[in-house]
Amino acid sequence: MNLRMRKRFLGWVLLISLSAFMVANSSCMSPKQKAAIDEALKSLRKVASATEVGVTYMKYGDLLIEAKASLNEALLIMTNQKQKSILNDIMGCYEDAFTIWGRKIQNDHSTLSSSRSEDDSIIRKYRLPTEAGSMGDRTIDSNDALHRIWAIASSELASLSR
Repeated sequence: MNLRMRKRFLGWVLLISLSAFMVANSSCMSPKQKAAIDEALKSLRKVASATEVGVTYMKYGDLLIEAKASLNEALLIMTNQKQKSILNDIMGCYEDAFTIWGRKIQNDHSTLSSSRSEDDSIIRKYRLPTEAGSMGDRTIDSNDALHRIWAIASSELASLSR
């Protein structure tokens, strides 16, 4: 399955899962809780959609700010700890991807390397597949890392419906 097909598949999985999550949880929430969660999920869907179709670094940053603000509001009134944890994990994925992307732009880091502690923690956190680097380290292409982390976020969003 090529990258474009995987992105579309993940997009559909995300859309179906989020819809199921909303239906399953709408009956046991107050209107205020439902509205806050709806807004947070809408913002996270925007980020997911942007990563599927292409987005600039600046626009991605703006979408993250919007998603984080909506998520923070929802977390204040949510009672389901598992769902709160999943939503925090999803936001963490998007934030880590933003960090990788920023370092790639600012420092011309085209790869993540296990020899850099900040990269090594990301590689370990997401269990990213690496290859032997030229300096005896383990590396992964930054773009590949971004797409893999975004896929993890989409998978986490899908898990909300389970």
